[in-house]
Amino acid sequence: MKYLKDAIWRIRSLGWFGLVWRLAVLSLPWQTRWFHEAKLAGWPWEQGSSAFYVSWIPLIFAVVLGFIGLKEDPPKDEKKKKWIPWLWVSSAVLLCLSVMRSVSFEASAQWCIQAGVLCVFVYVLHKRNIAAKTLATWLSIAILPHALLAYMQFAVQRVDSWSWLGIAFQSPKQLGVSVVEFADMRYLRAYGGMPHPNILGGWLAMGTIVAVWSAWRSATKRRALAFAAAAAVFSGALVLTFSRSAFLATAVGCAALMILFFVKRREKKTELQFGLMALVCAAVFAAILGFSQREVLLARTQDQSRLEVKSSVSRTQSLKDGWEVFKRRWILGSGPNAELKDLAMIKFGNEGKQSSEPLESPHNSFFLLVVDFGVVGGLIVLWAVFLARRKLLRRWYFILPLSVLAWFDHYLWSYWSGMVLLAVILSLAAVPDTD
Repeated sequence: MKYLKDAIWRIRSLGWFGLVWRLAVLSLPWQTRWFHEAKLAGWPWEQGSSAFYVSWIPLIFAVVLGFIGLKEDPPKDEKKKKWIPWLWVSSAVLLCLSVMRSVSFEASAQWCIQAGVLCVFVYVLHKRNIAAKTLATWLSIAILPHALLAYMQFAVQRVDSWSWLGIAFQSPKQLGVSVVEFADMRYLRAYGGMPHPNILGGWLAMGTIVAVWSAWRSATKRRALAFAAAAAVFSGALVLTFSRSAFLATAVGCAALMILFFVKRREKKTELQFGLMALVCAAVFAAILGFSQREVLLARTQDQSRLEVKSSVSRTQSLKDGWEVFKRRWILGSGPNAELKDLAMIKFGNEGKQSSEPLESPHNSFFLLVVDFGVVGGLIVLWAVFLARRKLLRRWYFILPLSVLAWFDHYLWSYWSGMVLLAVILSLAAVPDTD
């Protein structure tokens, strides 16, 4: 009874905004939604589907409550203050032009709604001075169920259908399901609650890095042990996704933290020991699980494997197709998430012919940004990054692995689950460090 009373008191002390933004972070990784499926060239087209995600409900409430009583602090840098309104105006004009010129109004409008809600949520978290350690804690809690699902899915070699969680049935016997082939066997790659193993891999990669960082910043041994355990769970589940880009991002992020630990080695030695402990736990657990699945991991790295050859060819072709779309609309782009519709028109005309394979967006988020918004949009984004450079570089060790994920895949830009990850990590990189 005492623990229940303490829990109720803590919940009440959070206030409505404190409670709702935490619920929003917990719900964001889940894909439960009402949607209308779109098709392109005879295949399901995820980016063109109109959808309303259940996670939008706490997200919108958090935004509304966050703006109530919010006081706007003028930027200290007067030059920066002078340029910010122009950035907002130019961004709004670009979005309007892109949506109006888009070959798929529904896809572009859906992307703008998603990006708009997330941008406002990030703004509110920053203006409300949500502490980085607090946000990191709730992000780790949000990722944990997906890591546990990954273990269960790989153990039983199937993904059970839970429609109320937005999870579809997947079996390695089905064509189109992400698997690794080894010794005439098809091994299912873990999906968690995500649309694709690579997306789960991105979440787990950033979750591992965030957990190691949180252990380093922990004030007590008990809290540090909890984050060390989370880092181990995340890194082990990451192995089961067999996502090469996520492996690389994790390695880059952990190396960045090692550099940081070395630079800070004379400051707060106890906390640095906590961080090193979490890093070792994550590395050892991933190594043990990786050794147990070494043959499957090795098959994933071999270019002569049929599926790996197909994957490499598909990625290369997606970049070539993206270049064809870019050449056609290089000034203002094809419109957000409309590049595949434009590609279908280039390849098949307006006859709606069926493709032998589903069309894929360029597997590079930076390039896809330019394809969608053209050279003008790329320059505006560079301008925004330049103005926010100090806040983004506050925790550069989060931005670096995120950039690796963006370089090798497109989901951070094109899928809701990827856009959420991008928004939360950018928030974590920019929010203040105080509790």
